[in-house]
Amino acid sequence: MEADNHLQIVLSPPLREELGSRLSPGASLEIEGALCEVKKKDGRAIGGDEIELRATSARVVAVCDSASYPVPLQSENNPTDNLRAHAHLRSRDMRHAALLRSRDALERGLADYFARNEFIKVTTPIITSSDCEGAGEVFQIVADSDLRKPDQPKAGPAELSPAENGVNYEHSTNAEPSETTTSDRQLQAFWSGQPAYLSVSAQLHLEAIMHGLNRIWTLSPAFRAEGSATNRHLAEFWMAEAEMVTSDDPRVALEEVMTIVEGCIKTASYSLFGADWQIPSTWAKGSDRAEDVNWLIGATPAKEYRKLDWNNWEDKQILKDLMPIDPHSAVNYTLLEETWKRMTYSQAITQLRQIHEDEEEFDIEPIAGQPLATEHEAALAEDGPVFITHYPAHSKPFYMRASTGAPSSDQEGSEGYTGPTVDCFDLLVPGMGELVGGSLRETRPEVIQGKLSSLGWSEKAKKQMEWYASDLRRFGTAPHGGFGLGMERLLSWLTDTSNLKDCVTFPRVKGRVRY
Repeated sequence: MEADNHLQIVLSPPLREELGSRLSPGASLEIEGALCEVKKKDGRAIGGDEIELRATSARVVAVCDSASYPVPLQSENNPTDNLRAHAHLRSRDMRHAALLRSRDALERGLADYFARNEFIKVTTPIITSSDCEGAGEVFQIVADSDLRKPDQPKAGPAELSPAENGVNYEHSTNAEPSETTTSDRQLQAFWSGQPAYLSVSAQLHLEAIMHGLNRIWTLSPAFRAEGSATNRHLAEFWMAEAEMVTSDDPRVALEEVMTIVEGCIKTASYSLFGADWQIPSTWAKGSDRAEDVNWLIGATPAKEYRKLDWNNWEDKQILKDLMPIDPHSAVNYTLLEETWKRMTYSQAITQLRQIHEDEEEFDIEPIAGQPLATEHEAALAEDGPVFITHYPAHSKPFYMRASTGAPSSDQEGSEGYTGPTVDCFDLLVPGMGELVGGSLRETRPEVIQGKLSSLGWSEKAKKQMEWYASDLRRFGTAPHGGFGLGMERLLSWLTDTSNLKDCVTFPRVKGRVRY
């Protein structure tokens, strides 16, 4: 019996009377008894459970005040606002517990895929000196000792105000780091006068480590000081990031990276649903993850597990039935079996403009050279996951490889984008939008130095990034690329959970930090 399964316990009237009012939702019990097969009707277990525990003794280990307990017995009906307000009790909710088990399955699937494909798992620092995404949405780290004057006693958490102490949050890779003032140096004394930040991505450090190991990946937290109050953003989240040596040919190399992205997501997804993407002839009972995910999206839980053969037509129909094929779900069997579509940013703009002209569907007109709006991403991914490649160079960070020519498929597109592009991609999925971002990295020293000069960086600013922009290029680099996959977004997509704040037990967003 696995600890994460639900089990019906049958108490005799004397035992029930003995426990009395102490037996209430939330109470902790110690039960002894016999596991018995549930009576069946027409070949199916009554109530759905195959076994039940018929108690011979029962003891209340800890009582629960049922009058004030905020997670009632029928916890699948708990309002999400109520659960967010009681995050310390959230894992007792049936749906949230299923989400946590589902996340465990996803992470195991990712680790399995990377191991099979010879990726070495590494660790990267959480404290860093750079903002590799270039958005400037960073959390600066200031030691408590640097916030206080020499004679000032240590303040409590509520008394510390970074804004009042002049902490500068403006820092961007694409924008020159601001000059360090005397006040800044005082706040950064712990770091010898240089700013330190919570990491927004492990990418730069992964690139450094990759040169000694060829294929690496990591799963680590990332932090972004986003003020966006949307269901798609968190201030603290987890990313699976990978870096790999690629082919010399940029067209081939970009496809190599996208193939890894598609493979790791499909493997993680099949791990969640109970099937093995790499060995599709087996159906593993595992920890009833298939039941979890089907229950999460409102489909009927799969109760019968046995070895099924994907090459057998009848078994394949059963496997399809066990997959989440709810028409209202963003994920289904077909999306995981088919190869996902690829199109360039230029092709995407052409398609979006055609939709807009024919149907006037968008509030924001799609314009070549401009970022894709949320509604544009939704339209492109309406029929399934799609990789959008070769975005305009001006909209992407300096470390992405400059394209050496427009893809041949773009030559005829007059409505598309004809300006400079970079060898990059975003994976868009139904109901979510961007799930993965990746690119080839710029390895040509003269190109990356030219990019930094065009950004107007001072020599001092460029010196701070010399280890990355210069040393990694001049000391025997290799063509390489990588990507970042948001774990909360992946879980949200696969389980049809609309808000990322419900994909973690203690979500961190702008505002008060309670826990």
